Amino acid sequence: MDLERVNLTEARWINTVGEYMVAADNMLHDQQTQDHQMPLVKLDQQTRNVKISEFEVSHELIFKFFDRLPESQRDSALTRALQIGATALLEDRIATFLARTENELGTHLEALKLIYEQNVTAKEKSTQIGVEAENRIYSSILDLLSRRGYDNDDVTLTGATTGSIKRNKTGDIVLKIDGDDAKRIAIEIKFDASISVGDFGGSDSTARTRDTAVSQLLEAGANRNAVQSIIVFDKNRSSEALNNQVNGIQWIPSVGFIAVVDYDRGDFSHLHVTIELARAMAVSPVKLVDSSILKSLLQRLVADIATIKESHKLLQANHENLKKISALVQKHALLVEFAQETIQKFIVKGEISQLELLELYRGDAIRDRYKIIGKEVEELFPAIRES
Repeated sequence: MDLERVNLTEARWINTVGEYMVAADNMLHDQQTQDHQMPLVKLDQQTRNVKISEFEVSHELIFKFFDRLPESQRDSALTRALQIGATALLEDRIATFLARTENELGTHLEALKLIYEQNVTAKEKSTQIGVEAENRIYSSILDLLSRRGYDNDDVTLTGATTGSIKRNKTGDIVLKIDGDDAKRIAIEIKFDASISVGDFGGSDSTARTRDTAVSQLLEAGANRNAVQSIIVFDKNRSSEALNNQVNGIQWIPSVGFIAVVDYDRGDFSHLHVTIELARAMAVSPVKLVDSSILKSLLQRLVADIATIKESHKLLQANHENLKKISALVQKHALLVEFAQETIQKFIVKGEISQLELLELYRGDAIRDRYKIIGKEVEELFPAIRES
């Protein structure tokens, strides 16, 4: 689902520096074996700067690393690699360096290592649930279109294929209204707690290196040639700040919709609402929309959805209680009936057997009849369909 890019943390730099050190050692050895070779590295003792002459490195790992970076970021990446590599070499190999983070360098670097390990685990789980989420949300969209009678709409899973932007897979699902390729809705699924909403504010747009909801909406729309874009977050896998800011549904003029679903409960109602709205906008001849009015109406809509959900929970709870009460009343009605029959037999015979007393005590005589009552209660109080 993510744009392929390198966004390495310090921890990841440390983790991979061992491989770079091997490459650096090989390069240094090759250079030292060449006779009459001018030194590549010169030091300026006055400015305390290091000057490196032009040189080439033949190493597949290093080539792949820089090949995945934009050209504008390669110089700074080289500087960072040298800084971290030099630190590791001073520590006499990476293993010694990491060991000292535990024993001597304090809790900060140790915390950094822990964060890296957690991020690796989280990324593995995120990748797994990401594919599953795409399929579940895709199925829910198909169900929505079927219920609403949009039989001519075409929905496709596109998260594994590149779009109009080179090497870019942003836009996990594409919906074509009435099969019209010119009326596309791009849907990006982002179960990532590090993503914020974002905006166009700020004076330095080049400093924005992290993905935001805004950037992903714009990217999905451009990559899938869509007229409307939707980004989907999960309330349990997104940040508290984003949940509070979006409050279920948010519309950003000229950008698209943000929808927060409850994936674990299978509640995709906010996404379904945004699809309906995006669909209406895509087919509407009116392109100028009063954003303040629309935002107010969306707030009202989200509040009404929340009320419906809470009411549905209460209805389900009361429904279950009514089933229990009904079953309990009928069960004890049977017990009363059986006890009455036993008393009548005692009055007629003047005695009651131990077996009859045991049946009365254990309720054996009504067990089969109570099973029938259980079925009758289920028919009387059928399960309430999820909203």
